Amino acid sequence: MKGVPGGFVNDVAPVSGGVAYVTDSFKPVVYRVARSEGRWPMRPWLDVRAAGIDWTDGEHNLNGVISVGRHLLAVQSNTGQLWRVDPASREVAEVDLGGELLRNGDGLAWRDGRLYVSRGNLFDTPGAQARVAVVAMDPGLASGRLVTGLVPPEGFQHPSAVALTGGSDPRLLRSR
Repeated sequence: MKGVPGGFVNDVAPVSGGVAYVTDSFKPVVYRVARSEGRWPMRPWLDVRAAGIDWTDGEHNLNGVISVGRHLLAVQSNTGQLWRVDPASREVAEVDLGGELLRNGDGLAWRDGRLYVSRGNLFDTPGAQARVAVVAMDPGLASGRLVTGLVPPEGFQHPSAVALTGGSDPRLLRSR
């Protein structure tokens, strides 16, 4: 896949119907991938600035993205904001996290009403520790509450993805 020159195609959220949405961390665009004439072109789909998301050139902006129900959720690494995107209308709204931020947010996973957000130390913040934030989300995905931070096993300095397997219990990571 090739995005806008100078961009950094980052994360992919497959949705139903063979469509996927892709973030670009260095360019203010979300791409849409869908089959067309036997090919799978990746085309700019959402102008992030026009959608109301503040953008800082030269930093990791939109990063992790996931499909949950009829929405997409995307985390903005540099600000810690979580965004809800409606693919049907392209409406974008910030998720109310009660004043909490998911700074350094990267990969996302979903299970049973909870969003798992890998948070490495992307910006080399002194004293920051890699962790996986666990956010209890309301059913409409308009708000969420940070319930815990799970610390990955030793040696993970910058986890960039989260995977929840069938029988695993995410509480096996140490809570902090």
